[in-house]
Amino acid sequence: MEAPRIIGRYVSRMPHGPQETRDDTAARPSGLAVDFATVWLTGLFIRLFLFSVVTGSPLPKTSLRWFEQAGLIALRLLSTIPGTLVFAACFTAIRAAPRLGARNARAVKALSWSVLFGFAFVSMTSWAGYYTTGQFLGSEAWAQGLASPTLMIDHVVEIAPIALVLVPAAALCVVLLNARIIRWTSAWPAARARTLTLGVVTTLALAAGIAGAADVASERDTTPVASGRNGPTVTPHEEFVSMGMDKSGPIARLLVDAFRAAAMTTMRAGSGERGGRVISAADYAGLVHRTGERRLNVIVVLVESLRKDELTAEGGKREVMPVLDSLAHESTVYTDAVAPAAQSDYATTSILASQFPLRSITFRPFAPKLPYPRVLPYDILKPLGYRTAVFSSQNENWMGMYNFLNTGGVEHFLHAETFKGPTYSANSDRGLHDWIEKTGHAGKIDDGDNISEAIAWTDSIAPTAPFFAYVNLQSSHNPYLLMRKFKPRFGSGSVSFPVLFDVYPADSAGAVRDMYDNSLAYADQQLGRLIAALKKSGRWDSTVVAVMGDHGEAFYEHGFGAHGSQLFDEVTHVPLIIHVPTRAPALDSLPASSIDVMPTILGILKLPPHPAYQGIDLANVPERRDRPLFTLTQTAMADEVSVEQDQWKLLFGGRRRDCTTCATIRANCATWRRSFRRSVTR
Repeated sequence: MEAPRIIGRYVSRMPHGPQETRDDTAARPSGLAVDFATVWLTGLFIRLFLFSVVTGSPLPKTSLRWFEQAGLIALRLLSTIPGTLVFAACFTAIRAAPRLGARNARAVKALSWSVLFGFAFVSMTSWAGYYTTGQFLGSEAWAQGLASPTLMIDHVVEIAPIALVLVPAAALCVVLLNARIIRWTSAWPAARARTLTLGVVTTLALAAGIAGAADVASERDTTPVASGRNGPTVTPHEEFVSMGMDKSGPIARLLVDAFRAAAMTTMRAGSGERGGRVISAADYAGLVHRTGERRLNVIVVLVESLRKDELTAEGGKREVMPVLDSLAHESTVYTDAVAPAAQSDYATTSILASQFPLRSITFRPFAPKLPYPRVLPYDILKPLGYRTAVFSSQNENWMGMYNFLNTGGVEHFLHAETFKGPTYSANSDRGLHDWIEKTGHAGKIDDGDNISEAIAWTDSIAPTAPFFAYVNLQSSHNPYLLMRKFKPRFGSGSVSFPVLFDVYPADSAGAVRDMYDNSLAYADQQLGRLIAALKKSGRWDSTVVAVMGDHGEAFYEHGFGAHGSQLFDEVTHVPLIIHVPTRAPALDSLPASSIDVMPTILGILKLPPHPAYQGIDLANVPERRDRPLFTLTQTAMADEVSVEQDQWKLLFGGRRRDCTTCATIRANCATWRRSFRRSVTR
């Protein structure tokens, strides 16, 4: 028998005799084809295992008919092709590397192993996302992670710190398992290798036929089906397409986003539409001189995750924010106000720029150089002689918000990264907290410290100089940490389990709501300090104060918690209060959006409307009647738009989180997190 021949690190055993060798070599599929078949089959078993762990079944969980479910299974088989090609090409390159010389061989191998691990890491990260949110990670999630990687790591540690260990370990295991099986199949006789390759090719061809037939059949099926436990009723074809595109696999999810983005780019290129020109500051100043103005100070306060029913003036059952309630009794309260977005990065920027947040088909962080114009309030007021400032308790580098907000019109910009004092992290891991403080890339400012800075700044301004200040309070962000100096007013102030972002026991939502209310009470106390300082300095009677939530907060009213997910009223409806000196208090029940705040303030100051604004002056009653209100969310958990009009609400979106899947893993996440903490502290 001829001795085994070494090819790279893989052993190829040649058959008996010269004639058998020639026939076997001639009939044997190419190395790339065998590697493709091997990786595809290995990946099939890995995916069956992962789907079983994540969803409880290797088969799709849906109410579609059997033939449509067969089509979804076929799409799962087909969705592995891109990843399989990458793996097969890398393993083939590793095997062929020794023929290129020692130096080139090392480079090819290093590159190939790096690509293999990187690809596996991306896939396993997406599977971890599917496990925690019911969705494979799309371009929105990856864009968020790449925009603020250190902040995202902080969030991962809060949600499931064990993922920082499990995901890389799982990726390494996938690569090594495929390498071991390929080494084995590369030594197979030609007949067996040929059977493997033809079997995989035939399976994929059948899958393509079944998927196409199921797609056609689902279009003809008129029986409505439910999209998830809490989802709306949709057509079978809509459910088939949604499941196929978003839940077939990690790489398929990214490819779908790429195709969607390409389609949107083509639509825009063919439309020929262009936005109107934003007038210059000098031109706008000319309009001001013709109309006259009322030089009042302006303070806009955004309270993180403040939902409408937290105020007694808005139907709240207990007094959580007495200062804000008192202010509401002296102000105009807009009782039908809706946030423009369910995530802070979109909501904050939309409110200040008075623009709807939908600018791309998928989520995009704010780049250093934005391709579209925006006009912030300080861009208008600073040329008119106003002093301007931003006081934010959060890190405005999150998702590039600083790039959006810093237009050059801010005289004093304070946020977590520029604050000279201590910041805090939502995580109780002291080592991570110290790292955050040293790097300055994350953490938040205590709302008390933030308000102290705002008071010092306003006190430093000459009494005759008007000012504009934007204040962002963050105490009420999940997990609702309470400063030690503040005594809890509701419940004990803590719970016996970790309160993670949408990962806590649903039956304990009431206790978590107590923590949320305590955090709002603390923010309210700080707001009271600011108002008291304005009254003490004599500026209160010349200051317009607008207070609102950036968005609301859910406590499992519809199967989920926190925000950034589906757009039910608890997430979209927010309090909106505008206090104007000498104006009588009022309740306004007409539709209002938070993007109307800046146009309304311009109206109060008797300044002309700015053409860059998409909101309207809330004093314009005729235009507000029968007006639709829009809210958007674009996150890893949901991609949805809501439209409200005449007591009706439409929720529309191609992707929603499967709350049923999420509910099954919340307890596991909390248990893993506690176990991880114990292992670290030992």
